[in-house]
Amino acid sequence: MRRFCIRTFEWPWFDRFIILLIALNSIFLGVMDYTYEDGVGKKPLGNQLVDNSEILFTVFFTFECFVKIMALGLIMD
Repeated sequence: MRRFCIRTFEWPWFDRFIILLIALNSIFLGVMDYTYEDGVGKKPLGNQLVDNSEILFTVFFTFECFVKIMALGLIMD
């Protein structure tokens, strides 16, 4: 398991993918309409997009955290 994490951590596209996710997450949060109040009228498209993408970003960022913790030897040295 640790070898897989090390190979993933050292893969050149891993950091690029994470940076892309950070940029996309920032864009999505910028699209969100903070003036909308829950339950009042139809939810704006930007808010729907952010709500639907939150779990996906959370899963990817948790995976990144797990891979880095394992690869750098914080757990299972």
